[in-house]
Amino acid sequence: MVISIQRLKDISANAAICALVLVPDMYARFRLNQGFSPDIVVYLTFFWLLVAASTSSVLFRFSAVSLLILNVIYLHIAKTWGPFGLSDRVEAMLESPTGESIEYLRTYLTLGDVKILSYAIVTGLLIFKNNATGTGPYKLLAALLATFLVISTFLASQPNFIVHSFSAIPIAIADASVRVARYGDRETLLAQRKRTPLVCTEHYQNVLIVLGESVNRRYMGIYGYPFNNTPFMSALKPLVFEAISPANLTRLSIPMMLTKAKVADFDRLFIEPSIVSELEDCGYRTYWISNQSGLGRNNRSSSSIGSEAEYSVFYDSPSRESSGRSQDDEWLVAEVRRALRGESHQKAIFVHLMGSHFEYSGRYPEKFRGKRAENFTEEYVTSIQYTDYVLSKLYELFSKRSLLLVYASDHGEAVGEAFTVNGLTLHGHGLSPPLKDEYEIPLVVWSSRPARAQSVFQASRGRTINTESFDGLVRYLVGMSDGADISYSDLTLAGSEDKAVEYSSLDKLQ
Repeated sequence: MVISIQRLKDISANAAICALVLVPDMYARFRLNQGFSPDIVVYLTFFWLLVAASTSSVLFRFSAVSLLILNVIYLHIAKTWGPFGLSDRVEAMLESPTGESIEYLRTYLTLGDVKILSYAIVTGLLIFKNNATGTGPYKLLAALLATFLVISTFLASQPNFIVHSFSAIPIAIADASVRVARYGDRETLLAQRKRTPLVCTEHYQNVLIVLGESVNRRYMGIYGYPFNNTPFMSALKPLVFEAISPANLTRLSIPMMLTKAKVADFDRLFIEPSIVSELEDCGYRTYWISNQSGLGRNNRSSSSIGSEAEYSVFYDSPSRESSGRSQDDEWLVAEVRRALRGESHQKAIFVHLMGSHFEYSGRYPEKFRGKRAENFTEEYVTSIQYTDYVLSKLYELFSKRSLLLVYASDHGEAVGEAFTVNGLTLHGHGLSPPLKDEYEIPLVVWSSRPARAQSVFQASRGRTINTESFDGLVRYLVGMSDGADISYSDLTLAGSEDKAVEYSSLDKLQ
């Protein structure tokens, strides 16, 4: 059978388009240190696309555009955060409320994404210029190759196969979906558990636990930063601990801070109650007041824990008018004031701030802006100053005669102007590879009964507390346990619950 020159030209053009669709996979292999040589999955995908291009323009366009969209998502994640821990990234994307997603786009879309978008537009236009050249048996061959592609994509998810740019996102979605379901199982399990009364010997009238967001202690005046952006905390003269977070993402750190889950045993989260429930067992009325999203309560780690409280409110709770994004943290003060009204029952109140989460300039009101910040480091420092102000307003609500106040951040933040490592921005958290800056957090304690807190402070001199033991610290401070059970472990999680790294081995911004 003689093949015409025109048909050869069409086949060659289609082959070039198919290869262009697969270019991001070469980038993925490079980032994963796998070299540039295609494997069987790449070959099968290429021939599947080529056969589709030669038999059905509709089938080819659907397949190629689908792969192109997956490539664009993958390239953005890999460029910004690195090619590892994709399921955690996808889970965060799926669970993020609208306002947070918009802030993310404003913060992390860069010139590199313009290049990715340009690639997508050019490739998309070429895809729609496809000219199907074959009929008959080719359709059967296309169906067979499609079957092989499904099988090989499954194999690509196994540990001994590379996860490709075009299969990584579906695999990540499937992996994230499993974890989402586990939070639902946790809710069911805790609802069925039999409560055992506990005793808290310190008998605080009020326990206030404030959870900050994305705070790197090196940018706080109370920790030695040259600008005093923590005047309230400095004047309060609390106990100031050196601490690191057990993970560089909220969805991992909060569970380890508030439950018996640890870096080496994260799965305890799904079978254990948190310190919220334990304080209720100790006779406290419990409150969870959060400036973060409560959407999908069963599939977000912090809101799953928050739902253990007798009373919980999130910025997007049905009882509140929500604009789709968090407000300034100061609105939480009114909610805490409301919680303190009424009966004189002992109360444990957890306040989850938006703190210094990106974008920093949106974390504080106009009255804190003063001179226009020249860069996002100045914006970040101001966001911490506003958090200090909110803490002062919370503190004013309580009687000082019987109060335990503990403030800690979920994780730190890398705040560097124009710093990059392997092309990755260092602005944010959850980076891959991670930096020490993402783990260096504040841990501040003020108590009207300081003896226990002082004993922990003395024992921790010269050492760094890993806040995977934060719940153990709270238990000891309220007299629920006789020992503080403080962790000084160097192990932390880097973006994924199964990826542990040594904090001391990480690089640090200069």
